[in-house]
Amino acid sequence: MENLDKYAEQFDSNYPNYADARYSEILALVARYDSTTASKVLTSDSFKQALEVILPLIAIKNYKSQIPFPEDVFTAIKAILNVRKVSIDASDRFKNLEPFFDTLVTTRGFQLPTISAVFHFCHPDYFPIVDRNVQAACKVLIDQNPALAGYEYPELPAPGTSAANKLKKYRQFIKVIDKLLDSNLDKQKINDYRSLDKALMVLGAMELKNEKKRIKTKETDLFSEK
Repeated sequence: MENLDKYAEQFDSNYPNYADARYSEILALVARYDSTTASKVLTSDSFKQALEVILPLIAIKNYKSQIPFPEDVFTAIKAILNVRKVSIDASDRFKNLEPFFDTLVTTRGFQLPTISAVFHFCHPDYFPIVDRNVQAACKVLIDQNPALAGYEYPELPAPGTSAANKLKKYRQFIKVIDKLLDSNLDKQKINDYRSLDKALMVLGAMELKNEKKRIKTKETDLFSEK
């Protein structure tokens, strides 16, 4: 298996806005949901009043945005609170979580990359974050490593597909990512989802850039032949 440390080491310079300081800040913010008052605040009259003031801002933002912010803030936060509260069963990490996964999938503004981030920040030891960079990295690593022979390419689901299909796609990502993590534990610095995500983000971005170059070269060659 290729040593992925070199990619992880490039992460902070390539993605300064996603470096460890911000990552740790989000973990600390999510930990606020552990408070016994979090659920009470969500159902309080003061929250409902605050939401009345916030909703116009969300509506304006979404009017000209291709990536909408969830307008059903109450449902989204309640689902995340529930995800955070669940104790993870190592034999089936989605046990007791599927209803909340389904809720987020059907909430406007949530697709698998965002949902995977929710699950990761609620339970960083059990759920990796996935996106198009991770997808590209998994594909190239499957192609290059015999240890991954027979593994299916994980792919992000189409936005309009069912919740069951999106969960299936997430499980496929996890299967490959867990194999990559297991293959790197003994000999490299990558030892958790966070460190592996850094490597996959960098490698995937490189692969997507190279793919664009290959497509452009092919199109140029085809045009020249005409």
